This record gives sequence, C-alpha cells and structure tokens, in this order.
Amino acid sequence: MLGYRKEKKMLNRLKLTLALFLIGCGLAFTTSASQAETEIRITKTNKNSTIEPLLYKTAELLPAIAAKHGIKDVKVTLIDSTNGNASNDGLLLNRIDIVVAGMNGFIPLFDKDPTKVRLLSGWDTFDLWLVCTDPKIKTIADIGPDDKISVKGINAGEHLALRSYLAAELGDKETEKLNNNLVVLSRDETFQLMLADTPKIACGLIGSPWQNNIVKMGKAHIVSKPDNVKSFGFPNVAYTTKAWLDANPELAKAFIEAEKAAIAEFTTNPTPMIETYLKNDGVSDVSAADIIDMKKQNRDIYDTALKPALSTMKFMYSVGLFNGEGGKAKTEDTVYDTKSVTTN
Repeated sequence: MLGYRKEKKMLNRLKLTLALFLIGCGLAFTTSASQAETEIRITKTNKNSTIEPLLYKTAELLPAIAAKHGIKDVKVTLIDSTNGNASNDGLLLNRIDIVVAGMNGFIPLFDKDPTKVRLLSGWDTFDLWLVCTDPKIKTIADIGPDDKISVKGINAGEHLALRSYLAAELGDKETEKLNNNLVVLSRDETFQLMLADTPKIACGLIGSPWQNNIVKMGKAHIVSKPDNVKSFGFPNVAYTTKAWLDANPELAKAFIEAEKAAIAEFTTNPTPMIETYLKNDGVSDVSAADIIDMKKQNRDIYDTALKPALSTMKFMYSVGLFNGEGGKAKTEDTVYDTKSVTTN
C-alpha cells in the first residue's frame, strides 16, 4: 500500500511537471508569435532618380510610424523590379505588397478586374521628355518609318508618353501610329546607343537622369509638344491589392503617413535623401546637386495627391487604349482612402 502511494505521488509530480512544461511551451510560443516581424514588400526601380530618393526615406520612416498604429517590428523589404509586368505578377501572386511605379502599370490590372486592386497614393509627377539624336526631327510628325524609338517596355510609361505626344500632334486616333518603330531596351542601353558616333536609336523616352544628361552633353535634343512645352506631366503612384488592404488597413495608413513625412523632409532638405539614393543605387556619374537641378528641370514634384494619376487614366480610356470594367468605376472604388490622399 505504501509503495502504491509513493508511485501515485511520483505520477502526480510527473503530471504536474509535464503540465508546467506544456504551459511554458505555450507561453514561449505566444511570446514568439507576438514578437514576429510584419514584413512589407515594396518594389524599387534601380537608378531611377524620380522614385528612389523618396522610397528609401519612406522605407526608413515606416517602422516607427507603423509602431504608432500598434504594428511593431515592421520589416521593409525593397524588391528590385525589372518591368511592370513582373511587378504586377508578383503583386497578384502575393510576393509583393506594394508597387511603386508608373500609372500605366496600375491601369491594366484595374481595367481587367477593378475589384482586385486600388491606388494607395500618388508618388511624384515629372516631365518625361522625348529626346532625339537626329537634328532633322523637330516634331513627332518628323519621325520616319525607319527611325527607331526606344522604350523600356511595350505599354510601359514611356510608351504611354509617346501616345500622349501622338494624340496631341495628330489626334486621338493616331496613338498607335509609331508602334512599328519601337524597340525595347533598358534606359542604360538606350543611353549608350544614343551616345554612339552613329546613333543606333533615333529617339528615346529614357527618364531622369538619362534624359537630362544626354541633352546636357549635346548628343540629343528635346522634341516638344505642339504647344512648345517640353513634356506631359507623367505620374508615378503606389498601388496594391484590395486583399492586402483589407488585411492591413493600419499598415496602409502608416505607409501613406511615412510617405508624407518623407516628402516634408525632402522639401526642407533634399540633399541627404538624394545622397542615400546615389549610394544605394550605385550612381556615381552625377552629384546630389546635379539631381536637385534635374528635378527642377523636370518639374519633378513629390506629392501623395492622385489627381494627375486619375487624369492619366481618363486619357487612356478616352483614346481607347482600355475599354474594360475599370472605365466604369467611381473614384472611391479606385482609390483606397480619399480622406488620406486628395483626388481633385
């Protein structure tokens, strides 16, 4: 009987020890889960002086601002984006959370299914120049059938800008007239080919800093719009999926707040943000002062407002580039939060 009591007491102690162990494991698991990182994956465009300075500062500020919204240990991962299609595929496959790119990247997704994606915020608006090496090309109407025009991608922002030139010069029905002239090259490749003694590319839409540098070097000239203005203002934006927004409403608000704080810092003192961009992207042929001057030349303005983006969207529908369900959507069904960002 005594042995039985001893065995029972030992068994109870073992049960208690096991219970305490399991409770401890549960507490350890809970603590680990509460300390887990919240990752946000955002696209970046290497060497792009319009997008990158603001992006790096927004990414830097976001964790602290997210913490104020109750989201601690936010990890920001910037993912190199080679082209708009790759970014959109990553977004739809849940490998990317936010795309920062030209408005032309958002519209195909929204047009196909306006229930899936939303504009989160504006980013910047800038002049994207049409630059040509052949001095005989004075207007876009002077481009002949054998003159090659470089763009980063079909239906990319550069292609949209080219269509804007054609619509202004020749009418809305002529926006595809130069499609057979297009060659798809990176901005760096286009820049080098246009610098050749015998240029292989007649014209290009290559963005900043490339467009500014090639004009400054005297290797190309700007082909103006019919009203003799250098360019149409081209908008970059931030956009994401409705599913991500539904799952992360406070993080989305924190992102917009971080962007606004970064814009305020850039307005006050742009040099440190530009120096970060130059270092991170390995840009060594221009200085921070050069980039600041280029931004003035390009009328490059950081702003979360979405009016320029929505105007671009309206143009694309008006000339018949898209005709899907997105064209019927209201502003409040296009933009995530019209209280956080202005639309008019």
